[in-house]
Amino acid sequence: MKVPIRSTRTLRLISLLLLVSLILTPVVMADDTEEVLTPRYSGEGHYGLVAAGQGMYEGTNPGPGEIVIDVYGTSVVKAYLYWSGFGADIGGDSSVTLTRLSDGQTMDAVADPTTGTYGPSFWFDGWEFYVWVAEVTSLVNPGPETYIVSDFGENMERRNGAGLIVVDEDPELPTARILILDGLDRWYRGWGEGARGESAVYCFTGEDIPIEANFQFGMFVGEITREGNPADRKDRPNALWYMTGNDGETLPTDLVNAPSDGPVAGTLIQGPPDYPFWSADDPQWDTYLNQVQIAANQSWICLQPESANDPANPDRLPASGITMAIAGGVVIEEPTPTPTEPTPEPTEPTPEPTEPTPEPTEPTPEPTKPTPEPVPPPVVPEASTLVLLGTSATTLAGYVALQWRARRKR
Repeated sequence: MKVPIRSTRTLRLISLLLLVSLILTPVVMADDTEEVLTPRYSGEGHYGLVAAGQGMYEGTNPGPGEIVIDVYGTSVVKAYLYWSGFGADIGGDSSVTLTRLSDGQTMDAVADPTTGTYGPSFWFDGWEFYVWVAEVTSLVNPGPETYIVSDFGENMERRNGAGLIVVDEDPELPTARILILDGLDRWYRGWGEGARGESAVYCFTGEDIPIEANFQFGMFVGEITREGNPADRKDRPNALWYMTGNDGETLPTDLVNAPSDGPVAGTLIQGPPDYPFWSADDPQWDTYLNQVQIAANQSWICLQPESANDPANPDRLPASGITMAIAGGVVIEEPTPTPTEPTPEPTEPTPEPTEPTPEPTEPTPEPTKPTPEPVPPPVVPEASTLVLLGTSATTLAGYVALQWRARRKR
């Protein structure tokens, strides 16, 4: 029986202009008891980035989930499968089955206990969070595809879902640096200070950006809400903040000071009443996409999600969430385009008379009639000159412009 395909959110990294010097280097600011996100992959090449996820909350029912994704490149460099949930002292579920729907090919995705397993992280009353990661490059192909995640949940009290992040390669893409961070960063303002009360700050650092740029990114976030009706999912207030700066400024350790409603240092990307995280990919899972403008000559950008209060709805319970992955990239060199046609010359130079006065082909005979008056040549006006504007536009070096393609479930 064919499994019905559901629309999910995907993301794609595409360069638009020429050169950037920002180097993606993660800096994490958090309490040392946090299992914060750390680098999973970094690479440089003619690369793009694609990701999609699917919520799989069904209580203890270990039914399959579907991840619909379109890998736009000509080949796959790396592909990682993420899955998460929490249990009650029963060890989690570090192995799942991934199936490529088009041909039924399968593989066992097994998380390494040291490098691919995050948790158990205490949540409450013996309930502990887990996040698992496994490389699945050999199964993921370029092009549109549906991947089925099954055999997940036998040892779980509750599942959040699963997602794929894919680094693809295409010779027509610019040279880009790609960075993927993953881990288990849990946050809920109702539990005050400490590892559960406030999320970590994630900073991407590098050299100064010569001119204004857009930094675009994607995140996997889970545990926001499990209400089945999409209209009811935006009921747990949350927000996302950022800050940018240069080498002379200290990296922030907190942008919003969520538990105590203290002074806000960051700038709001998205927040109440328009919550950024609301289980957009079905209950318990968000693939979040957005962009932030970075001013010229700045060298770092930091992000932080928040379990928030909503002033317009003070009775709503703040969101509890986990950040599982942040993926992003910067273009460092755009291919020099090969012109298909040379720069055109003016199409019509000032014309000369098309036909000079002909020389007589034979000696002028003796007139038998009176010689007629000679007919003067036609008057030809001067030709106009066509000016091609924009053929010597100034090159914009150092500009970052990354576009994420998104297909979002509604």
